[in-house]
Amino acid sequence: MNLHEEVEKARSNQSAIVLKDYFKIDVSWDRVLDFLYEQSLHPTKIISFEAHQERENALKNGAIIFGDIHMYPPLWIKSQSGKMWEMLPELKDYIEKLNEDTKFKERPKHCTCHLTNFNVAKRCNSTWHLSGMIVSLASKRISEHKDVDDFAYLQIVGKSYWRIAGKEETEFLLNPGDVILGPKEISHEVWGEGPRSGLLLMTPWK
Repeated sequence: MNLHEEVEKARSNQSAIVLKDYFKIDVSWDRVLDFLYEQSLHPTKIISFEAHQERENALKNGAIIFGDIHMYPPLWIKSQSGKMWEMLPELKDYIEKLNEDTKFKERPKHCTCHLTNFNVAKRCNSTWHLSGMIVSLASKRISEHKDVDDFAYLQIVGKSYWRIAGKEETEFLLNPGDVILGPKEISHEVWGEGPRSGLLLMTPWK
């Protein structure tokens, strides 16, 4: 069973999938913070309607924007740039692996979302897409919510806890290298103990 079929099964079961040690990664805090610093210096370039919409929604929700970085209080940060493929190239290997294991026909190289100048570019319908790197440096708890598309989250540094509110409430702990995949229909809550960082991908498959 490929990952597409696994997520469809999770959708019908109203659950999520956790893949322990799915992608071995050794990214230090120094590299994560260097990436955020570089992105904060770049002038924001709005290259799509989606990018404009995301920026407007971020401002409405209390974000402060520095270049290609959206920062929400207290110290919850999301990047909006594909420049990480240059600064953290092993993450490109991860998205290639995830697309291969999902058995998508398209490859990321065929989608503009994966270019280094990506800024919420228009997405195709057949690959996992970069939503952004997420960094939390405070004890922010992300309250229960649903995502607009099916999601895949790779834990890079630190730990995160996920509570899934499906047919049965389940709770998962993610360590570096672990991945959680879930359908957009499930509600989930996320928190951590200490600083943490991860990579969020989305896909609008049908």
